[in-house]
Amino acid sequence: MVSPKSDLSWRGSQIHRDDILCLENLLPISNLMCTASYDGDIHVWSIDTEKLIMSLRKGPKNDV
Repeated sequence: MVSPKSDLSWRGSQIHRDDILCLENLLPISNLMCTASYDGDIHVWSIDTEKLIMSLRKGPKNDV
């Protein structure tokens, strides 16, 4: 089993409230990275500044 080591130099803070399941690097199109967690939260990061740009959270389910 391979267990990658964390990059502790990343200046972003602990934003996700649950386990991160997916990470997508959008290079070379843009300098953005997206992370998604088990609870449905998606966060968009600037790779240049290592800062959070946008957060998308799952809203309440509408029963129509």
